[in-house]
Amino acid sequence: MKQSRAQTVYKKSNCLYYFIPFAVLSFYFTLHTILFGAHEASGYYLIHYLYTYRHGFIPRGLVGEILSLFFEKINDNITRSVILLFSCMLIAGASLCIGKALSKSKSHPESFKIIAIIICILCVVPNSFRTYFDDMKLDKALWALSLLAVFLLDTKVGVYFVPIICVAATLINPVFLFCSMLLVSIAMLYCCVDTWSKKWIFLCAISYLAMIVIGLYGAVREKSLGFENEMDMLKYYFSRYDGSISESTLDFMARECMIDYFLPSKEFIAAAYQFYCVEWKNGLSTLFNVVFVSLPAYFGLTVFWIKAIKAETVKSKKLVFFLCMISPLVQIAPILMSWEGSKYFGNNILVQLCLIVFFIVQKNEASISAAAGIVQWAKKNPLISTAILLYAGMFVFAPT
Repeated sequence: MKQSRAQTVYKKSNCLYYFIPFAVLSFYFTLHTILFGAHEASGYYLIHYLYTYRHGFIPRGLVGEILSLFFEKINDNITRSVILLFSCMLIAGASLCIGKALSKSKSHPESFKIIAIIICILCVVPNSFRTYFDDMKLDKALWALSLLAVFLLDTKVGVYFVPIICVAATLINPVFLFCSMLLVSIAMLYCCVDTWSKKWIFLCAISYLAMIVIGLYGAVREKSLGFENEMDMLKYYFSRYDGSISESTLDFMARECMIDYFLPSKEFIAAAYQFYCVEWKNGLSTLFNVVFVSLPAYFGLTVFWIKAIKAETVKSKKLVFFLCMISPLVQIAPILMSWEGSKYFGNNILVQLCLIVFFIVQKNEASISAAAGIVQWAKKNPLISTAILLYAGMFVFAPT
């Protein structure tokens, strides 16, 4: 009887670790929706809900293709409902991962404290989950699926659904390959080198191969969709939209479609100069983020990975930590393709922090040692650590 009661208390305490983050995130999202209203797709991002595969395979086509099976015309109410669904998925994915991280580390007080600190940091970094709740982009769905995949990596049966999730996320937006996919792929690689089992080798191989093939195929096909120009493309897809669009918004959409699908390679540098230098606010915002936000964050993360590499005794795991450390280099490709440096660097910071939590939950001694060393340093240098915390708090106001 005593053992049964103890097990009941244990299960209830585990449930709290899942329920509390779910309640907090749900409250934040509900309050934000009440104050600012529910988001519907607008501007350039509206077309991502209108794409279908009827004119050929197009990147970002999955969401619009699924919607086309149920609706001939897309209106603001439909996009608002889809974005709400993505937000609910993100709340669920974040709650599951946070709950599992806290419940699995509660028997190790030091790890539990470190994970709790990192979760708090995740609330202030640019492009945090807080930011994804506030927009209408498909990135929200990508992060929801990424977190769900990481959660399933630690389950016996669910792990076999991870390749399917990776395929779905790549079809939603191939940029997944450069963003939250890093969290999933590196987490899978760690599980692989930790056991070298046939199961993990197969899961890694099939997931990586599927994502790369879809990404490359999409990049090739997007240049041969059969449209003569960007206005022809907009006219075709917006024939499915049951709403009104201003001339200025249409001009902006045409420019973005031209850059994505019709810009000749030789004109790319000129277009980048126009974006960053002539329209100087874009360049200034990106420079501010890189110098005052990304570089300080990367300095701290690099210190952690170097400590972890030195503490790790297994060479294959050292390689995993090294890949985490150099992961910002992967952001160069999407930045060159979209010129959204602030967004992608912020995304990568989020990925690296999540990976630290993942390694600690996996009871990797090198990661625990590296994190504990940084915490001890902070305790010994209270003034410096307080100044760093105050500086990090300003990240909330950093432009994204």
